[in-house]
Amino acid sequence: MMIRTGLLLVSLSLLLLFPLSNAQAVITTNNLLAEATPDECFAGVGVDYPNGIAGFNPNSGPPCPEGSRDKTNQTYVWGLTRAGNSLWFGTGANVACTTLGAFVSSEVTDTSSYVCEYGESQLARENPLVTDENGDWRPPKMYEYNLTTNTLTDRTPDVSQVTLSQGIRSAGSHNGVVFLAGGSLNNGVIMFAFDADTKEYLGSRTFRRYGTIRKWLVINNRLYTAMGTAGGQGNILRWTGSRNNPFSFVVVGTVNGVPRELAHYIDGNGESRIAISGEGVWISPAMNALGVLPRSTALWRQIWNPQDYEPDVLISYAAYGGGAISQFDGWLYWGTLHIPGRSEFVHSQCNFQAICFGEPQNEEEEDILADGARRATTIWRARGLETANPEIQLLYGEAELPAYNPNTRTFDLTPNNGGYVPLYGSSGFGSRNNYYTWTMQVAAGSLFAGTLDLGGAELWRFTSSSAAAVSENRSGLGDSLNYGIRTMETSEDGNTLYCGMATYSNLGTEAGWELRALTFE
Repeated sequence: MMIRTGLLLVSLSLLLLFPLSNAQAVITTNNLLAEATPDECFAGVGVDYPNGIAGFNPNSGPPCPEGSRDKTNQTYVWGLTRAGNSLWFGTGANVACTTLGAFVSSEVTDTSSYVCEYGESQLARENPLVTDENGDWRPPKMYEYNLTTNTLTDRTPDVSQVTLSQGIRSAGSHNGVVFLAGGSLNNGVIMFAFDADTKEYLGSRTFRRYGTIRKWLVINNRLYTAMGTAGGQGNILRWTGSRNNPFSFVVVGTVNGVPRELAHYIDGNGESRIAISGEGVWISPAMNALGVLPRSTALWRQIWNPQDYEPDVLISYAAYGGGAISQFDGWLYWGTLHIPGRSEFVHSQCNFQAICFGEPQNEEEEDILADGARRATTIWRARGLETANPEIQLLYGEAELPAYNPNTRTFDLTPNNGGYVPLYGSSGFGSRNNYYTWTMQVAAGSLFAGTLDLGGAELWRFTSSSAAAVSENRSGLGDSLNYGIRTMETSEDGNTLYCGMATYSNLGTEAGWELRALTFE
């Protein structure tokens, strides 16, 4: 069994290399509404959990017997939606572990603040559906937070589908119905429905042809979402159901990639469209005279992809993900996602010498690979998407990036493929530790962007399209173990920003997800 300190700690050690800005924050209140509680007892890597496995034994949590410690598996507010005076959300368990296991490495990690057991876990050893890289998975939880009474209620239904859910990565609501959804361990997307008024559980459905689901969007009193297929494609769907028939949808479009985030885009002609981010950005046709997208499987037009920017061929195809997307002040803004260690991993594991660095043979080569392949989030915007040649601007990124040179086995600074010059600053809002632009939300007259930064999640604010972003917070909104702002919602008046936090920490008193409410000057 191999135990390492983990990619997280390696990246954290680089924080001191990058100075922080002196921008003044204007957050006036930052209230913790709810947080996760310990649900398991950890007695050591590979040791059976003394009180049972969380999600399968109702008494799995504290008090923990001597020789074990509290463990908090639910680490992400993964899907979040507001329905009336309630916030509904679903969680993800140990997502830092499962993400690194799927995309980088499933070597065991054991530290004072988090542990990733992978194939050594009791669950992986006993459950044939749980692979080694998924060994830290646990069934998710579903909650309702009442904003009037300030109370948190566990709404997780007692049904078998919960123990097959990879996590509640998606949440949406409309016309009195709340949807909480996510991928399945046994293929497909599992969707749960609730009555927003009575809080009654309405049932679930598994959509077998799909594998992923993220965001939902209401436009002109219609609810839309998007799901990705196992083949790397995706459909956009419009809800045609009701409380009595909640799982009725029609396909209104197709994208040649896995759709993740959705945004309402009003074009230069005043017509509504849907913008999608994934491994690129796509735009829908204009909505019809009734203000809807009709049934259609037609392919939507892609207006940007990572190959338009990234000069390293392997990184451009294997290490860019679709980040947050939102319209603000006449522009469509979006960001990119870069799983920590992913670029280095794909370069080291690839044997095609023309584009791949290969396995480092010594410490010097490890440094060359780490410096050359590492990427931080980039921020973009565009307008005129209804035209043949939309205007696209790079706001935070690089005019030149390291690209692999097989002749010298080095990474050489190379102009980006589109000739873009960043308008406001370098990647990551100026910090290489900002790997994701994870969520965007318009609130209090500004566009807010929440990031994943291993030293503490960052919140940035665009006050207009004519100014650079301002830093609101760089310390996880009060807890530096919160490495990401995963989800955002607003109050009915648009002046309060609700933030669902993500952490890698599953051990210690600060472990687990948080739900916070922010107000601003």
